[in-house]
Amino acid sequence: MSYDGPLTEQEKVLIDLRGYILFPAVLSAQEMEPLRTQCEALRRDPEQLPPSDRVLPGGAASELIDHPAVMRVLYEIIDEDTEKLRCENCFLSYRERGDGTQGLASARGGQVGESELFVSIPRWKDSLGHDTRRVGIEWRGKGEGRYGVDPRQPQVQLSEKTRSV
Repeated sequence: MSYDGPLTEQEKVLIDLRGYILFPAVLSAQEMEPLRTQCEALRRDPEQLPPSDRVLPGGAASELIDHPAVMRVLYEIIDEDTEKLRCENCFLSYRERGDGTQGLASARGGQVGESELFVSIPRWKDSLGHDTRRVGIEWRGKGEGRYGVDPRQPQVQLSEKTRSV
């Protein structure tokens, strides 16, 4: 799948309805392996990592910040001017199969699907009245563990344009 060009109308509607969009198979097995290694090390023995890789989005996780699939959504939702984009927060959420967690549920109900890249764009006004949007990127490994980088749950309303579709 190509991540060039603007979002399709269907993708825009999905973002408005759900507050997030899933792009399946965004990362290859080769791209995922360093992320898996970093996440496992952060969970089990962070001291084995270089200091720059112990804090997210350092190390392999830094590749996700400006991934074309993420930037495509940010350009459409916020602005193509990269000076207006920033990553404020990033953390690891590690879950094991059978650990009793329900996984990530969307604000509208239902589960967020299994995907290598999860982009969430909730919108709200901050205390100063600025229009704010956060993008969460979640990488989920297949198998026993799930890995997340700043997952956010959406609280969005349909835009006027989407309601007319």
